[in-house]
Amino acid sequence: MGLAICAELIGMMGGRIWVESELGKGSTFHFTVRLGRVEGAACPREETPRDLLRGLPVLVADDHAASREIVAEILRHHGMIPTLAESTEAALAAIRSAQNSESPFRWALLDGQMPGGDGFSLAEQARRIPGFSAAILMMLPPHDAWREAARCRELGIMDYLTKPVRESELAEAMVRVLDKSASAREGHAQLRGSAQELGRVLRILLAEDNEVSQVLVTHLLEKRGHEVVVAVDGVEALAALENMTAESFDLVLMDVQMPRVNGLEVTRAIREKELNTGRHLPILAMTAHPLGSEEERCRVAGMDGYLAKPIRANDLFEMIQRVARKPTGAGAAAESAKPEQEEPHQEPVFDKAHFLSRLDGDELLGTEVVGMFLEECPKLMKGIRQASARQDASALERAAHTLKGSLGDMAATQAFEAARDLEQMGRQGNLENTGAALAILESVIDRLMTELRRVEMKAA
Repeated sequence: MGLAICAELIGMMGGRIWVESELGKGSTFHFTVRLGRVEGAACPREETPRDLLRGLPVLVADDHAASREIVAEILRHHGMIPTLAESTEAALAAIRSAQNSESPFRWALLDGQMPGGDGFSLAEQARRIPGFSAAILMMLPPHDAWREAARCRELGIMDYLTKPVRESELAEAMVRVLDKSASAREGHAQLRGSAQELGRVLRILLAEDNEVSQVLVTHLLEKRGHEVVVAVDGVEALAALENMTAESFDLVLMDVQMPRVNGLEVTRAIREKELNTGRHLPILAMTAHPLGSEEERCRVAGMDGYLAKPIRANDLFEMIQRVARKPTGAGAAAESAKPEQEEPHQEPVFDKAHFLSRLDGDELLGTEVVGMFLEECPKLMKGIRQASARQDASALERAAHTLKGSLGDMAATQAFEAARDLEQMGRQGNLENTGAALAILESVIDRLMTELRRVEMKAA
């Protein structure tokens, strides 16, 4: 399909396309086009920090082929030159080869989980290679990111990214390392999720019993110009909502594990009262147990989003931006007033914008990839069901790992995490709760397939 499209486009531009191929050696594609001449020189453009990334050789070490290619495509899009390695041994060989060339690696993006040694052991071995001084970024699963942050610092790893890797986050991380003062120059007005960026100050209720977390989250929110009211447990949270009226708040950040009354119970109480008001107060869960089953409990209780603790600023403000776009308070009640009660809000399980950003905005290619996934997913799910029914831990790990990789490529975070939970159960040989975990995965996959079919129809 891609070649047919290329041929048609090239033909429209008065050119031709052809291929020279030799069995066992590969293929070279050529094309010509007719282009007009632009009169006058282009206006000079001021150099940006991202310009410094162009032309830099980068090592990408990841055992998942699709993930390697996606990261490589992001790097190429920004003008960098990626070299791909599928294992620790291949990565070390590539580093030694590059050290003996005129283009040693300036960056290394390492997967935190690889067979034959994880990314951290690879980083340690790479540092022992004479002359190797590349800046290292670690790519980690969401549930391991904060736990491994200290280890990253100990090994001199410059930064880490959560998988699946997003183009914007990768570029920003690399720029941060090149120029740590860049964020300061952007100024307060450019902070993501700030009151100025959102166009209004948010009044936020923070229900959190941990003092350190209270200080950290309050600082992040107030730095961006928002107002914060702190409740130390579920009872205080309910009292704050009662005394100040729920309409006084635009958002609740709710710790799930709190003394006296936990976050799930508080959320259910809020949603029950809303049955009479027609209002919907956004509630974001915060929990130190980032498992798919916990996320499902939060969703069923009526929460609008889910954040793993310790809270990462990027994740927090991405979620706040998502829910803050919707009006709250009396205006929201008037806008949403309907004769019938609306169904509880559910977060989408497919992030189309994120998915397309990884394909450079190519919706035609996106439609093709979605179609391939819709065809492939039922087969992968069948393999997981069969492995679970046989209580075959090894087969379950392999099947869930394969599906997890595909879900990461599709920017389907909830389903990715549910598949990851099953993969871990298989790896650990702990199959007692596979039935419940599989039920959660089935539920999320059903929603994902429904959303993807709508996307495919719209794109078509």
